[in-house]
Amino acid sequence: MNHQYIQRFTAFIAAAAVAAALAAPVFAAQTEPSVIDKNRTGSLTLIKIRENSAAVIENNGKVLEQPPGSSMKGIRFGALKIADIAAAAGPEGTGIFFTSADSGFLALAKESGAAPEPVTIGGKTYYTADALTAALEAVCSSKGAVPGEVKLNSLVKNDTRTKHMSATDAGGKTVLTGLELGLYLIAEEDSSGYRGDTDPVTGLADTIRNPASPMLVSIPMTDPGTGGTASGWMYDITVYPKNQTAAIPKYIVSESDKDTLTLSDDAEIGETVTQLITSDAPAVQKLFDESNHRRYESYTITDRMDAGLSLKSIESVRLGPQIRNPGKLSDFGNFKTLAEGTDYEVLKGDSGSVKLGSGNIAGTKAFRISFLPAGIEKLNSLEYAGQVAVIFNSLVTREASDGEGSANRNKPELTAKNANTEAYKITGNEPGIYTYRIRLTKRGVTDPGKVSFSVKRNGKQVLFSRDKAGVYHIFDNDLDDAQKAPKTGEISPAPDGTLVIRGLDADTYDFTEKTTQTGYELLKSSFSVALTANNPADGRLKKAVISTTDGSAEIHVSSGTASFEVENMKSLILRTGGSGVKIFYSLGGAAALASAVFAIYMNRRRREEE
Repeated sequence: MNHQYIQRFTAFIAAAAVAAALAAPVFAAQTEPSVIDKNRTGSLTLIKIRENSAAVIENNGKVLEQPPGSSMKGIRFGALKIADIAAAAGPEGTGIFFTSADSGFLALAKESGAAPEPVTIGGKTYYTADALTAALEAVCSSKGAVPGEVKLNSLVKNDTRTKHMSATDAGGKTVLTGLELGLYLIAEEDSSGYRGDTDPVTGLADTIRNPASPMLVSIPMTDPGTGGTASGWMYDITVYPKNQTAAIPKYIVSESDKDTLTLSDDAEIGETVTQLITSDAPAVQKLFDESNHRRYESYTITDRMDAGLSLKSIESVRLGPQIRNPGKLSDFGNFKTLAEGTDYEVLKGDSGSVKLGSGNIAGTKAFRISFLPAGIEKLNSLEYAGQVAVIFNSLVTREASDGEGSANRNKPELTAKNANTEAYKITGNEPGIYTYRIRLTKRGVTDPGKVSFSVKRNGKQVLFSRDKAGVYHIFDNDLDDAQKAPKTGEISPAPDGTLVIRGLDADTYDFTEKTTQTGYELLKSSFSVALTANNPADGRLKKAVISTTDGSAEIHVSSGTASFEVENMKSLILRTGGSGVKIFYSLGGAAALASAVFAIYMNRRRREEE
């Protein structure tokens, strides 16, 4: 066997920094005379793990204990050999050097202003591990239109000599065997196959912020042994490249107790709904001898609303440690409140002002929270996996979708950039806000326009604004008032007898007929309609019940609309008031029998009274 004996060698790379949670460079320790077997090949095992804290886990080429549940499946890497490993007798003895350095890597190093200085031994050119490490650090830290890390990743991905690794398996592992000895540049080529853990509440999967930073791995490398004493050569190397992930979950604060977080709720037009955006802010990793080459440069949260919602106010923006699956708004009570104008600014999507997304958004249909330098510094100072909490108040507007089970939604989006990387964008879930409607059909009159009703809820009169003949929505005391929309306490059917009330909450509404067509009798008593929604809210009514002084029965429900008919009886003699009234119910399913019995009962009572 042809052996190369080593008396002394310089330190060389085991691994350089990887993505935001990568190990810092690891250097081989001094060793006793040892042998590199030039006839051997090596292997490289990558185990991809998720790490959002500021901690740096040392990669030393050996199998380490990884955090449970941290494996990342479906990510592809490439390994490009950029130098041979060689022994050379220098002024201070025989040492390990790298030769035949890759021209593409050297060009990127020169472009970044850190071309590695070669050494000449015996008329041949070599590079030390220190020089190549410094070059990698310089390229990774270089900024510009195309960040240095992106250039290194492209170099590996596009080089025909690159050995492309299979996607990481369920344990985050991928392996290359039969590798020639030398120095390899490792880069993450594709993370599109990664499917992160799904949040059981929001349904969001965590998203990779940026590819792992490129790293250098030498095969072989010295076995670190124990106590800092090297114990020989390792030809089978294991490293742990890491990614940081982020998500932007969003919740609705329950209207019932003002603290419980939910993903859907009921509300009526004009009602204020408090919402919470929780945006991850992974800590900045200290890489390359404690440098922070991935510090935050920008951090922006944007929220875009459907036509049925508008922004009322930003209540607060807070910063604290990451909370997974929060249940209460009060869970964020210990977060530090940031100062508007100092830590962040708020841009609203008013007409002709702020461009949010594809263009100007009229009205207060969108807002953007952009961190200012003081706020960015707070993000960069995090020593833990952080989270930004945005608490804001939204209004349900008269444009709200209702009655058909469709939700009124708004979508959050996180856009951020770390130094030396490309900007990334992550979108969140879209909680739903639902409203309902009542459809009343007036029968027994020839001119339904002469009929009018007033409605009370909890003993208070409900005011309405007219959309068109026979269609009304609950008056919005904010937007309708601002636009000077007419409001009324009495509502009338359209010529065909239909009367639709939009934008209702799941509640009880008390109807009183105020006027009717001449020659017909008013309904003898008020009636109530109680709407009960599914829980959790999904835009559909579970049931609707109509009640009078004579009894109650379920009425027809289709998605989020409750429908029924009311019939006036024609006056047979001149009199004031009277009991000549009957109410027919448009029913379906099991409620039909109850409806029929109720109608017969009312007719019989009317005949007895006459």
